[in-house]
Amino acid sequence: MSVALKPAVSTAIDYVQSLISNARDFRLEEVEQTTNGLGWLITVSFLQGENGEIHPAVAFIGAKRQYKQVEIDNTGRPIAMRIRKIE
Repeated sequence: MSVALKPAVSTAIDYVQSLISNARDFRLEEVEQTTNGLGWLITVSFLQGENGEIHPAVAFIGAKRQYKQVEIDNTGRPIAMRIRKIE
């Protein structure tokens, strides 16, 4: 049985936030079911500031977003976080 998508997205964002403490301004970018159809691959993006701070002007003019793909298993648990290259 597959975990529901909305809780999986929340888990993915919480997981990235717990590992990268100065990440802010999270956005959901992509969702995809795993090949076995039981879990999710969720791509989130965020801004990363020095000492946890992002100056509003920097965010406005296009600070470089970081992208991570989080794999959520069928129980709703995050099992992997990968760098997601956006071209």
